[in-house]
Amino acid sequence: SSWSASPRTRRSAGTAGAAKPGTTVTRNPLKIPPAASPGNFALSAAPATVDVGGGKLSSVLAYNGFFPGPTFRANSGDAASILLTNGLSEETTVHWHGMIVPTSADGHPRDAVAPGASYSYQFAIQQRACLNWYHPHPHMLTGKQVALGLAGAFIINDAEEAALGLPSGAYEVPLVIRDAKFDSSGNLIYTAKSSGFLGDTPLVNGTRDPRLDVDTAIYRFRVLCGSNARLFKLALSNGAQFTLIGNDGGLLETAATVGQIEFSPGERLDLLVDFRGLAVGTKVMLQDLNSGWNLLEFNVTRHEPHQRQGLRHQPHRLP
Repeated sequence: SSWSASPRTRRSAGTAGAAKPGTTVTRNPLKIPPAASPGNFALSAAPATVDVGGGKLSSVLAYNGFFPGPTFRANSGDAASILLTNGLSEETTVHWHGMIVPTSADGHPRDAVAPGASYSYQFAIQQRACLNWYHPHPHMLTGKQVALGLAGAFIINDAEEAALGLPSGAYEVPLVIRDAKFDSSGNLIYTAKSSGFLGDTPLVNGTRDPRLDVDTAIYRFRVLCGSNARLFKLALSNGAQFTLIGNDGGLLETAATVGQIEFSPGERLDLLVDFRGLAVGTKVMLQDLNSGWNLLEFNVTRHEPHQRQGLRHQPHRLP
């Protein structure tokens, strides 16, 4: 068996669509959050000024100055020891969304960390490989602090996943997809409504109008819906299909081939996308069919003939 998308799903790509007819969108390199081990890690939550693409600076709230925050990577069986220092002007916590943690490490509002104070999150990582995420969870402030930038991915690996030979390194890319709203100065703002916050600008990994240069290879995208209320329906502009291999709980027993997939705030997707049949110079857009937004341009820039073509035999019957 193989984890590669079937050749039947690969089609020649068209050019990426512009936001409006007659307009040219300048695409900015997709930011990739730095990876970090959760062992003995110092995490700060504080205001920061970041480049959201093309030199456009924005005031945000950030973990360790990064928007989104660092991507934690750990193996099942590791121990996390993370010291949060609150550099905000209001209380905050860190909730480890999807992680199995003791109550004292869950970031509950009753364990709020006051401005200038610190809190140590200690927990054993005892669950299967999956993509989780971390974000604030203070009472009545969660939506605001997340929308203004406080969020990051937490990836767990294990031996079962390692045996699959899935794309890794440069071919495994985290994508935090969300909407945002900016004021006239280009700073992030949050306008609360009882129905939830809806932004008017898409961001991927904190980048406006992003572009990712890709090889003619299969990529594994670890996707988080980081919005407050918006649902995204993902599709590829060339009509090619995704291979869905996992969700919130980790790898699926059987992979599914889908042309579009909708997910909601906090949900995660583990997707394979096959660029092997495309010519160098091809552009493919990751689109949101609900809003009509172009989320991320894939720009095929290099021929890669050597990527492993198959998946070692394993209990998950991934096609």
